Amino acid sequence: MIMLKHIRRLAWVASVAIADLALAAPAQAALTPLSPGGSTSSPGTTTLSGLTLVTQISGNLGTIFQGTVSGTCTEWVYSGAGGALTFMYQEELSATSAEVDTVAVSSYAGFTTAVGTLTGTLPPGATPVSSDGTPNAANVSADGTTVNFQFTDFTKNSESAVLVVATNATATTAGFLSSIDSLASNTHALAPSAVPEPSTMAIAGLGALGMIGYGLRRRKVLGA
Repeated sequence: MIMLKHIRRLAWVASVAIADLALAAPAQAALTPLSPGGSTSSPGTTTLSGLTLVTQISGNLGTIFQGTVSGTCTEWVYSGAGGALTFMYQEELSATSAEVDTVAVSSYAGFTTAVGTLTGTLPPGATPVSSDGTPNAANVSADGTTVNFQFTDFTKNSESAVLVVATNATATTAGFLSSIDSLASNTHALAPSAVPEPSTMAIAGLGALGMIGYGLRRRKVLGA
């Protein structure tokens, strides 16, 4: 009976603590989770709250293949809870650039993706978005490889919003960014990378130890 009273008291204390944390947490809109083949006509938003900058790269659009789009792109990679990485991109179109219909980033196959744009404080070197630089839709390709941000009228001499793809990846590798009009201007970028999870490594280690043990036992039997 005494134990039951202690359990009830601990449960009450925990519920009060959770409620206090919820009240203290900053209110912010959420990114839109998208599975392979998924799409949204209203990408969500997020802030830099709780994120730590890991790396930042920038360069010209069309460094791999120069189509009709020209300008510059900056990418930021941030780390959040559990080391999960969030990838952010911003394009600035030049005075001679074609209009951008779609910004496509890859490769995201095998990872969870939540998409949208950034609000509030911007990453280092980012520019406030132009009026026509906010995407009006987003989708993920059927195989999960490519995340596409779509625009109605993203034109020359303007900046895109900071485009955001939050993932469950914890490492990066080489990827691509494509700025699409009539042709795709392809650019080097960073993308999520798969690394062995500790649980997977532990299972593999246990399997190896089991095989060693089996071999030793077999040797003893054969030698007996």
